[in-house]
Amino acid sequence: SRAFLTMQLALSCAALIAAGFSGRGLNVLSDVEAAAPPSEILLASVSFAERGPERGPGSATPVVSTLVERLEALPGVTAAAVALGAPGYRERQGDLELGGVVYERPEDRERVSWNATAPGYFEVVGIELRAGRLFDLNDAEGAAPVAIVNESFVRRFSPDSDVIGRVLRVGARPDSVEWHTVVGVVTDASRGAGERARHDRVYLPIRQTQVQSGMLLLRGRDDAASLAPGLRRTVAAVDPAISVWDVRTLADGIAFMTRIPRVMGAVAVGGGLAGLLVAAVGLYGLLAFRVRQRRQDFGVRLALGANAGRLARDTVEDALHQLLPAIALGLLLAWLVAPYFGVLSGIDLRSPSMFAGVALAFLATGLIAALIPALRAAATDPADVLRGE
Repeated sequence: SRAFLTMQLALSCAALIAAGFSGRGLNVLSDVEAAAPPSEILLASVSFAERGPERGPGSATPVVSTLVERLEALPGVTAAAVALGAPGYRERQGDLELGGVVYERPEDRERVSWNATAPGYFEVVGIELRAGRLFDLNDAEGAAPVAIVNESFVRRFSPDSDVIGRVLRVGARPDSVEWHTVVGVVTDASRGAGERARHDRVYLPIRQTQVQSGMLLLRGRDDAASLAPGLRRTVAAVDPAISVWDVRTLADGIAFMTRIPRVMGAVAVGGGLAGLLVAAVGLYGLLAFRVRQRRQDFGVRLALGANAGRLARDTVEDALHQLLPAIALGLLLAWLVAPYFGVLSGIDLRSPSMFAGVALAFLATGLIAALIPALRAAATDPADVLRGE
């Protein structure tokens, strides 16, 4: 029974740590959703593949420029652009390779978020230029590959040197793409998610990337959702072959993206708390059973002059002998599997404060569960015990 309960308590402790990370993940999701512009930016996924590669956003054909000009002329639209994704929504992840840095193994490369954008993207999402320049129409296929990074990228990868002029490449296989020269530094896009969130970004010109689908972004003066009918009509008028789907505001997109992690996080929190309750009930049941088994021993000891408080302390010490090894094992299990919890990026999955807090909470719950059996042991009546004998 001791071994079984120790394993039960250890698993419950590890589950409670997972629940704690899930709770932090829910806070991160709330921060991300709160940081999204509530109704200013409208998104629409588009595909140019029906007309072949020559009509894609990565080409120099005038269809994209014409589309953006028509969209900017819509009533209520202040800016429009084409990109692969929006801040925190459908951006790509890739391995980064910096010029002048030696990577002995492929896994030594850092992973960063990147986006391919057209001129006007930074105006739409409210990102400002800090150094260098932004993209323009000359950054097209056949021109020198360029890139823009944000301030978080500079702080992380080039804090002691000027990042302008450095070369980099990013993607699923960096060694298969061209080197891009950094020509500008921009501010970070607000995404919330706490101080530990990763905000570093690399931006590439969409005309220098081989993509056949992208996203239209419109910034409206008031409610951007009201711009959806005009967007569909404009795209159909410019080129009926362009497919348009998934039209929604950026806030709605981020809320949809975080819906499943939010539900899973809530389930994990509930499961962790349920595990804590089961552990407390199991410990209480075992201690109560032991107190009942030792009732005769307690009665004789009390009849011979033992102190009732001593019996209570013995019961609590018995609980500690059961709790402490279980907590140590549970912390070890949680430490080993912490990297796989992964509720959301931006969370320190081996936070000492989380492990210490869960250990204290688990210990306090276990001692509370031991309180009733301890009081019952101290209240043993020697006369009743001896009379029964």
